[in-house]
Amino acid sequence: MARGLRPFTHPLRRTGLASDVLHDRDGALAHERDGERVGADSVASGAASGMGGAHTGGRGQAMNENAVLYALSTLAQTCAALAAFVGAIGLFLLQSIREQQRSSEQAMRVSLVDVYSNYHEVVYVLSLSVVLKQVEQVRREPDRAGTTRAKRIEDAFRTWNGFAPRIRKTSIALAVFEGWNLVVILISLGGFAHIPVLTCSPWTSPLLWLVAAITVVVSGVVVGAFVWLPRGDGSG
Repeated sequence: MARGLRPFTHPLRRTGLASDVLHDRDGALAHERDGERVGADSVASGAASGMGGAHTGGRGQAMNENAVLYALSTLAQTCAALAAFVGAIGLFLLQSIREQQRSSEQAMRVSLVDVYSNYHEVVYVLSLSVVLKQVEQVRREPDRAGTTRAKRIEDAFRTWNGFAPRIRKTSIALAVFEGWNLVVILISLGGFAHIPVLTCSPWTSPLLWLVAAITVVVSGVVVGAFVWLPRGDGSG
């Protein structure tokens, strides 16, 4: 072969040889590169799944704690608002009933003036117990005061006496309502010190639902009692 001329198969041989012996840019052969890539993908996938599981567990724990904190704070704030608002309405209603009772007592005293003819003494001086004794005497002996006067005294006494059950029922309803709300507030505030226990307990959610349901029922019953409480002369 003449000097300076290359054989025809030389480029092909060089190409084949290069495909066998040349390395990639990282210095690894093709099959080595594929194996390392599969191993790296497996490790990365396992690490990612592990981190994802730990993150999910942490997030679930935090959400549960936040839910308990939110529920306790909401209960405390709601009961405090109910105790203030409904309590103010109850106290106003109770004061109004007592004012009506005092007015009916005054009317009862005035009805006795025609019998005992001493306005100042009957209306301003005599104690309530003495006035009630005189009313009871007239009720036992209506002829002494006359039919018309005795009926007027009887009506005045029934009106005055009708306010006592209303005052008692209103006072009991208000006391139960305020007492329950104060207990819920106390439990809610105390629950902040036991968040880990409440978070892990399976009874936390049912108990929160129970407390919320009882609060709604108590509030509804008390407000309904205030709304439908007999009005007027107290005889209802």
